[in-house]
Amino acid sequence: MNLVDHRHERDIARELGGPAPYDPAWLNGQGRALTVDGTAVARLYGAAREGCDDCREDSLEGLGRNPAQVAALAL
Repeated sequence: MNLVDHRHERDIARELGGPAPYDPAWLNGQGRALTVDGTAVARLYGAAREGCDDCREDSLEGLGRNPAQVAALAL
């Protein structure tokens, strides 16, 4: 992974107005709790929102190797 010198971490729950879809609290506990790297997903989300293609591609490459991470991205 070749992350540049910035991180793009965002507070997904705050921006969505509730828990992130992979959080156990999602849908009042009915959401499926996935084991995900919340920081890595937040970096990808931030990179995508901020239009940083280099970071977005690097983050997707790393997250795409884990089925739970892919499921969290799909949600």
